[in-house]
Amino acid sequence: MTSKDNILQVAEDIFYQKGFALTTIRDIADKAKMNNAVVNYYFGSKENLYLAILKKIENALNSICIKRDIPENDIVVKEFIINSLKEVCLQYKVFHIYLKEQSQYSSVATEN
Repeated sequence: MTSKDNILQVAEDIFYQKGFALTTIRDIADKAKMNNAVVNYYFGSKENLYLAILKKIENALNSICIKRDIPENDIVVKEFIINSLKEVCLQYKVFHIYLKEQSQYSSVATEN
């Protein structure tokens, strides 16, 4: 696992436990056994790190979207729903973070 992947995994756990507002870069760096500068090197800010985690749910759901016309077929729709739910279950922490974000006022999105 790369340092960047480690940071993402640790940040996901801490954001899941504490939420965005109560999580600090220091919390993430300490649990990842790195210094703050490494976290900032990869992500630039807590906001960018948070957005990278939220991007995981978007990527997960996009990976199962059917990229062609869906025929009027119950089996295809059923498969899509089942695959979507499986992906959400695999990414449950990120999905939880996403739902929390949607239920609160959002901060301004930042770019990497």
